[in-house]
Amino acid sequence: MELNIDTNCITYLKSLQSLPLQQAVSLWDNLKEINYAKLKSMKPSIYIDIDGTLAYFYRNGRGFTYEEMFFPGNHYFRNLEPHIYMIYLVETLSKFRDVCIISSADYKTIQDKYEWIKEYLPFISDDNIFFCPLGVDKTKFVKGNAEKSILIDDYNLNLEAWDKNGGVAIKAINNINTPTERFVHINVRDKENWLKSQMESSDDEQIEKLKAKIIEMQIKNWVKADTEFIKQVLNINERCN
Repeated sequence: MELNIDTNCITYLKSLQSLPLQQAVSLWDNLKEINYAKLKSMKPSIYIDIDGTLAYFYRNGRGFTYEEMFFPGNHYFRNLEPHIYMIYLVETLSKFRDVCIISSADYKTIQDKYEWIKEYLPFISDDNIFFCPLGVDKTKFVKGNAEKSILIDDYNLNLEAWDKNGGVAIKAINNINTPTERFVHINVRDKENWLKSQMESSDDEQIEKLKAKIIEMQIKNWVKADTEFIKQVLNINERCN
């Protein structure tokens, strides 16, 4: 089912709350595309996934089975640990480009994901938050500018669909996936592993202050390098389009 709406994704989802739950779930699960008339853009955006990209996604489910991850009462998605480096990167990117979140979601987990975004990415406005049903083509649920835009995601199928549509697909390398020759990538895993290795506390206050400065400098260097890389990719894509 294709939907044309004059609001943003969050306002639309709030409108579904007035329906019986199963009716809202059915409507959401059967969507194949949403056209956002007021948000349609001819300029490029940077779209970023949550699970496995902005946040850790755990192979063992943190004690939950795959099915149990989607039980609303378990709040699995609300409690995902953020990739600290990616939060810094997104905040920097948002200062010079239109940065949006696009996340595949079971209808009953959307509220948890939305609250997660508001906690860790409060600078992202509701107009730039997009959700889509599980298993669909993400290019059909954004601002109508996927062919001009970047998607940073950890999942090959999402990246392949984005690339097929003419956009730029960048793979986020995390703790459970691997690089592929088909996509350029950002190595989130190695950065996060290094950051975690620095988190062991010391009783020496001077050592802790020095360590904090080293971490801050390293994050700034990484962010600068990845920001320049993304700028170059966008510039190349804009010339091609």
